[in-house]
Amino acid sequence: MSRKNLRKNLGRIVIALINGSYLKSSVFKKQIPFIFYLVGLFSLLIYSQNDIERKAREIIKLNREIKNLQFHYVTTKTKLMHQIQPSEVAKKLEAYNIKESLVPPTVIKIEKERN
Repeated sequence: MSRKNLRKNLGRIVIALINGSYLKSSVFKKQIPFIFYLVGLFSLLIYSQNDIERKAREIIKLNREIKNLQFHYVTTKTKLMHQIQPSEVAKKLEAYNIKESLVPPTVIKIEKERN
């Protein structure tokens, strides 16, 4: 096909689309189910892409929250470990005038009576 024929055919197609005569043709009517199929596929593609982007944003948000909670856990655990050290407990009990015993605890044994 020469360029001249190609231009003529392309010009005819454009004119047929503009004036609406293409929409009346039987060729177009046969293609309507395929066109609806393509529209459905494109709609599905757009929906799935938006869903993927929404899930990606949610994953990023949850990862930030996890990092924040891990930091909070570590700092709380560190504070707790510092507070339960014997020296810290002794400092807190000094306000109530309770001091650490210097005498180690002893075991009290109770013998059962034999009949």
